[in-house]
Amino acid sequence: MNILLTIKKECDEKEIYQPRIIITKTSEIKLIKDLDTANIAKNKCAYDVSREILKNLKKWKPAEVKGWQIGAITEFILYPKDVMSNYKPGYKATDFVTHAKYPDGMKKFNDLFHDNFMMIFEDYHFNGKINLEFYVGKDGHITNARIYPEIDNRNFNNDFMRTLSRMKKAWMPALYRDIPILERISFPMNFSVTYIER
Repeated sequence: MNILLTIKKECDEKEIYQPRIIITKTSEIKLIKDLDTANIAKNKCAYDVSREILKNLKKWKPAEVKGWQIGAITEFILYPKDVMSNYKPGYKATDFVTHAKYPDGMKKFNDLFHDNFMMIFEDYHFNGKINLEFYVGKDGHITNARIYPEIDNRNFNNDFMRTLSRMKKAWMPALYRDIPILERISFPMNFSVTYIER
């Protein structure tokens, strides 16, 4: 039976939801609890549709690293109009996404990042590869920043996050069609005391 037939009503055309799930190493899926209750309330129909679809999706494959299957987090965009009344074979949500952009371009962001963070890396004598991951919210602000691999130095992490929070210029948020969405940005870096590579 088509799972979308069990959904009684069409969602409002401005509703969109981005569920996050864990695919376990045994191919099970677990929904990650969304703490943004205001967003859920605003997109309740899309939220409900995503839960209904996730209950019925099977045949997930776990992530694999060096031959080992591991659990991993993934997320996707659910725009109910495009999976229901507007559905066309071959549909991929990513085809309708305009990615988040730093207003002055990524080169400017790289330069600002280098200028703001080089002193921290020098102070803590850090050289090597690091990844910064953050989300650009629907309002264009950076949220949920994290560094990986984790650096086991509380002072470094505090200084890093404090400096990141001072880079206040808002991004142009990602859009699905013309609807602002959350987007994860992964920013790999290779620091030395004299330069940064990307």
